[in-house]
Amino acid sequence: MRKMKTLASALLATALIGSLLAGCGSDSNNNADGNTGTASPGASATAEPKPVLKVLMPYQTFDPNTDPAVKRIKEQTGYEVEYYLLPKDNATEKLMLEMASGGDYDIVRLSTVQFAQLAGNGSLLALDDLLAKDGANIKKQVSDMGWKSVTTGGKVYGIPYEGGGDINNPYGLLQGGMGVRTDILSELGLQLPKDLDSFYSFLKKIKDEKKIVPLTGKTSDGFNAVIGSAFGLGSAMWYEVNGQLVNRVMLPQFKEYLAYVNKLYSEGLMDKDYPINKSENAKQKFTSGRAAVMMPAQFYDIPDLLPAVVQSNPKAELDFITALSGANGKPYVSQLKQSQTYEAIPKTSKNAEHALKFMNLRADPEIFLSTYLGEQGVHFEIKDDKYYPILPAFDELANAKQFTGTVSAGTEFKMWQARARKTPEMAAAYEKMNSLIKKDWVHPDYTNYASNLPEIQKYRLSLSKMESDFLVKAMVETKDLNKLYSDFAAEWEKQGGTEMTKAINVWYAENKSAMQF
Repeated sequence: MRKMKTLASALLATALIGSLLAGCGSDSNNNADGNTGTASPGASATAEPKPVLKVLMPYQTFDPNTDPAVKRIKEQTGYEVEYYLLPKDNATEKLMLEMASGGDYDIVRLSTVQFAQLAGNGSLLALDDLLAKDGANIKKQVSDMGWKSVTTGGKVYGIPYEGGGDINNPYGLLQGGMGVRTDILSELGLQLPKDLDSFYSFLKKIKDEKKIVPLTGKTSDGFNAVIGSAFGLGSAMWYEVNGQLVNRVMLPQFKEYLAYVNKLYSEGLMDKDYPINKSENAKQKFTSGRAAVMMPAQFYDIPDLLPAVVQSNPKAELDFITALSGANGKPYVSQLKQSQTYEAIPKTSKNAEHALKFMNLRADPEIFLSTYLGEQGVHFEIKDDKYYPILPAFDELANAKQFTGTVSAGTEFKMWQARARKTPEMAAAYEKMNSLIKKDWVHPDYTNYASNLPEIQKYRLSLSKMESDFLVKAMVETKDLNKLYSDFAAEWEKQGGTEMTKAINVWYAENKSAMQF
C-alpha cells in the first residue's frame, strides 16, 4: 500500500511542482486513450500502458491514498494515482518552492490566488492543444466565464471547478440564516417573519412577553444577509449601479441597513453581548432557551444544535428565518458564481497527455456520478428527481469531492444535495426553506471570478476587516451614525477601496458578456 507523502518529505526527496486533481474526461464512449468503444475506460487489454500519475493537493486530515473514493476512480478510469499533500501551514509558500524546484507532479489543485501566481510566472502548461485532442468532456462542462478565468494571453492554463448552482433552477440556494426555537414560536403564537416590520414585531413580542434575549449571535460574522435582503443586499460584495460595480459599503442601502440594526440593538432586541460574543456563548444561550433566535444558523447545524435544544425542552425543534422581503415584496438572494478551485498541469509533468486524459475521464457524467455519489441503490437513491443518501454506505464517499472531476456547477450542486439530506431533520428543513424560492429572488454574482486581480488580492482582506470592525461600532453607536458612516466611507476609499473599485470595473467591462443572468 502506498504511503501518503507530505510536501515536506517531497522537498527532501525530489524537487517537484504540483497541482491536484481536476475533473476531466473524454466522451462517455471513449476509453482513457481516446479510442471509441463500449468497454469501460480501464478495461481494454490492448490499451497503451498508463503511467502512475502524481497529484499535489491541499492539506487534508485524512490519507488520500487510502480513501474509498480514490479506489472507485481508479476502477472507473484505469489510472493509478499517487496523491501528495501540501502542508497545513504556509501552503502557498511551499507550493512556490516546489514549482521553482522543477519537480514532476502531473496535476496540481490550486486556490484562486495560487493559480494566478503560477499562471503568471510561467509554471503551468498551456492546455489548448491537449483539450482540443482529448478534452471533449471537460469542454462541455465549463462555462464561458470559467474559461475566461483560466485564460491568460489567449491560452488556457487550468481547469476550473465551478460553484454556485444552476443558473436556471434556484432550488437549494437557501440554506438558513437565523435559527428559531419552535417551542417559543408555539408558546407566543408567532409565525416566522417575512419582512422588516414583522421581524421587528417578532423580536419585540419575544422581549416583552418572554423576557429572554430575542436575538443572539456575534458581530465577528459581519454583515447579515438575512436582514440585508430587505434592503436589496445579499451576500455579494458588489452591485451594479448604472452599469458600474459598486461595493456594498458605498451604497445608500448599506446606511439603511446600519440604521435598522442600530435600532434593534438600542431597543434591546439584540443580545447586549452581541459585540463581544463568541460562537459558544451565542450557541449556549440559544440551546438553553435563554435566547429565542440565533444568527447565523444553517440547516446543516441541526445535528449539532438540536440535541442540545431538546435538553432544555423535549418538544422544541428548529426552524429558520431566511432572506427577508424588501419593499417590493421579494427577498434578495445572491447566487455566488465562482471557480472554487483549479486544476492545472505543471510544465515539468512527464505525463501531461495522460494527465489530461485522466482529467477528461473524470468529467464524464457517468463516471462523475459513480465517483461522487457512488452506486445507485447502494450509496444513494433518487426520489422525485432528488438525490438522497443511503446510510451508512454513503459515508464512505464523504471525501469524494476532493478527487472527482469537473462538471457543470448545476450538476454538481444537485448531486451535493444528497449530503443536505443526511438526516430526516436536515432534509425537512432544507425542503421547507427552498419550497417557495423563485428565480426572480435570485441575483447571480460573478465577481469572485475577479479574485485574482492584483488590486483585489492587495486590498480585499484589509478592507473586509475594516468593514467588520465598523459594523460593530455602527451597531452600538449612540450619537451620530451618519458622521460615523461618512468617516468610515472616506477611509475605506483611501485605504484601497478606490483602486479596487476601478480595477474590478475594468474587469467587469471585459467579462460581462460571458455572464449569464
